[in-house]
Amino acid sequence: MSGIRAIHGPLPEVLAGGSLYIVIKSKQIGRVAFIVRRNAERRLNKRCFRRSKRMAGNFIYWNGVSEVIRQHHVMNSLLVSVRDALAENCPENSTCTKVPWVVGWSSTDARHKYHPEDLETFTPNGKWWALRVKRNCRKFRAPATNQVTLVYEIKREPRQTAVIVHSMYPGPDVGELVGDVTRREDRVFFDWNHPGQAV
Repeated sequence: MSGIRAIHGPLPEVLAGGSLYIVIKSKQIGRVAFIVRRNAERRLNKRCFRRSKRMAGNFIYWNGVSEVIRQHHVMNSLLVSVRDALAENCPENSTCTKVPWVVGWSSTDARHKYHPEDLETFTPNGKWWALRVKRNCRKFRAPATNQVTLVYEIKREPRQTAVIVHSMYPGPDVGELVGDVTRREDRVFFDWNHPGQAV
């Protein structure tokens, strides 16, 4: 998308409470504020930015949330998704972006690659469940990926559109974490500590 320019320079602003706050201007949307709450940033830093560790769900190309959002491929894709979500009046959404390089290791993979004996059922909470590659099944590695998924919520404000980024992860979009995710998306999961492919 054309018509994107940074308003506040190369560094993120900080709101009261320490939230990450990045503002840009788009010709098609106007002023857009991308916000990552402090608790979400801490959770993502702990899970997805584990400093060069070759593990499922971990980024290798970026060192933090701000770097992901500011990358121009990701920003352009996110703005297109926000524009479409506004047109469809869909305040909760997600978008997946492909970039020309490996960004990290996906925490999911296509189900058809695995035999039933290599998988186990896991239930992170009462809302969703899925099949996961067994933790001790190290003949498989979490796949390297050039995709990044962002999950966000839109709030219309008087002078801008606020886009609250709730989550991000390397790999394809697996949709809303509700119900049987493996059956719906035809994908299996890896434990966060499962080793990733060599890159």
